[in-house]
Amino acid sequence: MATKCIGERPRREHGNRNQRGEEKVQEAAATVLKLGLVDGDSAFTPGSPVWTAEAAAELERAFVDKPDLGPGSFLEKLRSQLAGCSPAALQLAAELQYLSVLPLGDLKVDTKRDRIRRPLSMMAEPVAVPPHLDATLSSGVFNGGMGYKVQVWNQFGVLISFVRAWTALPAAERQRLACDPWAFRDLLQSTPGSKPAGQRHALAYLAFPDVFEPIINDQHKRRIRSAFADVVAPTGDLDRDLLALRDHFEQATGEPFDWYQPPYGQQWLPQPQSESATAPAPPRRAWLVRGASVQGTSLVPSWLAEGWISLAATHLPPVDGGTAHEQLKRLVDDSYGHVSYSQRDQKVDEFHAFLTRMQPGDLVATTDKGALYVGEVDGDAEYRSAEVLSRLRRPVRWDNAGQGVDFADLPATLSAKLQSPHELLDLTAQLSELEGLVDRNEATAPVATFVLPDVTDDLADELLIPRSWLQECVELLRDRPQLVLYGPPGTGKTYLAQKLARHLAGTEGTTLVQFHPAYSYEDFFEGYRPVAGEAGTVGFRLRPGPLRRVVDQALQHPEQPFVLIIDEMNRGNLARIFGELYFLLEYRDEAIELLYASGDDKAFTLPPNVLVIGTMNTADRSIALVDAAMRRRFNFLSLHPEEEPIRSLLGRWLEREGRKDEAARLLTELNRRITDPEFKVGPSYLMRPAAHQEGGLERAWRTAILPLLEEHHYGDGVDVHRRYGLPGLRTAVAGQRTDEEGQSEPPAEPGDAIDS
Repeated sequence: MATKCIGERPRREHGNRNQRGEEKVQEAAATVLKLGLVDGDSAFTPGSPVWTAEAAAELERAFVDKPDLGPGSFLEKLRSQLAGCSPAALQLAAELQYLSVLPLGDLKVDTKRDRIRRPLSMMAEPVAVPPHLDATLSSGVFNGGMGYKVQVWNQFGVLISFVRAWTALPAAERQRLACDPWAFRDLLQSTPGSKPAGQRHALAYLAFPDVFEPIINDQHKRRIRSAFADVVAPTGDLDRDLLALRDHFEQATGEPFDWYQPPYGQQWLPQPQSESATAPAPPRRAWLVRGASVQGTSLVPSWLAEGWISLAATHLPPVDGGTAHEQLKRLVDDSYGHVSYSQRDQKVDEFHAFLTRMQPGDLVATTDKGALYVGEVDGDAEYRSAEVLSRLRRPVRWDNAGQGVDFADLPATLSAKLQSPHELLDLTAQLSELEGLVDRNEATAPVATFVLPDVTDDLADELLIPRSWLQECVELLRDRPQLVLYGPPGTGKTYLAQKLARHLAGTEGTTLVQFHPAYSYEDFFEGYRPVAGEAGTVGFRLRPGPLRRVVDQALQHPEQPFVLIIDEMNRGNLARIFGELYFLLEYRDEAIELLYASGDDKAFTLPPNVLVIGTMNTADRSIALVDAAMRRRFNFLSLHPEEEPIRSLLGRWLEREGRKDEAARLLTELNRRITDPEFKVGPSYLMRPAAHQEGGLERAWRTAILPLLEEHHYGDGVDVHRRYGLPGLRTAVAGQRTDEEGQSEPPAEPGDAIDS
């Protein structure tokens, strides 16, 4: 493969990654780097150069030469550091921020935009990010990891220093480096700046994606090289070796691949310890401990400076680490009689977790002024009777005490958990995310983000529905992960929901439930159910419902979508069934406390990879009667017998099956005679082989279609069999066919006068 110069939009797909998103990122980076580095111009305002030696030097003096290591978020400090800079320097800072956040798949789009817009907002006449570049921010290629985010100020400094060094080169040398990836990388690696290598690897990839891997972790590159040392002879240059390996495997397989996916990832990624290993260490846990305000005093600065955490426990008598839960309950009941029973129960749980469940080696997090700090528990709990504000203490080795992580930079699930008001919270479900902060590795694995696949031609052909209509369903689910298919009976709502769900999530990722008037929250999510105990006794145990089980699966596999189908959705009491979960359907980034809250559920979130597809039969109940709060939280898509894609569905099915079109004509005539649009009949009753055997059509009409219409016309005096029976419909259809041949007018039907 011939290497292309910067700006020639090279494409190289990396296997199972989101290839469409990767291509968008590569094209956007090519635009910014070509106009900026190569032409010295600007991608935001072409024709008004900002990538100049003067602007880069100004940024270097303001930001690199005067680091601000004090408290506060990156964006807060950035505003003060860049105060007084020229418009060109501010715009250059914004375009560098664009490059920094562009490839990150684990950073929220709003956070990316905030990083870019902060310098622009300081300009007297702010410029806007061009729409095509702004749209690409929703894409991503790799996971920057928590460590990368902690070092965001270092990564920004690297970019500034590189541009400063680049603009100092002669124009001819810059042109040469723009077409020589190895010389470009060498200049990038030799640029003065902080130690983290992540930004250097990221920029090399953005400039030459046909040469460099989207991997920003040196250790991962070395492990890959070591694992495949027998495939290509090592040269001593990691990047050249990885390129040679990629060329080898792509030529051997004929397709792109991903280092993190099977069968390659299994050969170099650390594998779990085998069951035969001796004496596994106790499982590590993670905790959130708040110290925001104890009698109006924030303890977090003292914790970070002196290395500890605490609970106030102001009224708790002396206790030891390991105190049993029941003993703590008696002590709290005696000492905290002035507070409510719910507060006492909460304190018992928190004291027990702090004294007994928390262990040395566990991770602990705390928050202060919009930033998260993470450390490791470094010793046993102790009771200090003289400390009124912090009687229960544990030593902690804080990892990032000098530089917290902005809430905006945290994954949605972790950010939602931090919103819980509890003083102590179990965060073990977010252990891996917190470990990234402690380890300070720039990147770990590819983005753990689920991807909804586009609709295929095979699926459209199987369902006999236009691919564009099915793709709209997917786009609606991407926009809002709740969709309702609604319409009269027989329009194939449930069948279509199942097929679509299995296409998106596979059979193993699809769950179906059916609502009915007696269905409850306890059936749907979780509730206490009787269980047999010893000696014939009966107790109660909290049992999960289908939604709880789907959520548990989704949390264990965040890279996969899971679909819950709710059939006959409007037959249930939706407000009663969903309860407090209503809120999470609209606000996936938020947390709530569940009805039966315990442990992690004190801050429960609904994972973004849980999708809900509902079906509603409008003959049973109009969607206008559905709870307004529920209607706001779902996209609604109509399936109606007289609208496409359903109107001609039966005709397409009959044609594929090699059958005559009589059934389609009969159905059309039937629906012409039904005045209520919600009781028109869908084609699914006639899209089955049995309906086209001898006597099958009459049987389907007598046992399935006419009973529906009898129920509709109950008590209104309409002769259902005379108006909708097959003999009259066949006579009308025969007359219509004769009219089409130009021989006569269709005969008048005795039941053709339709009442209003």
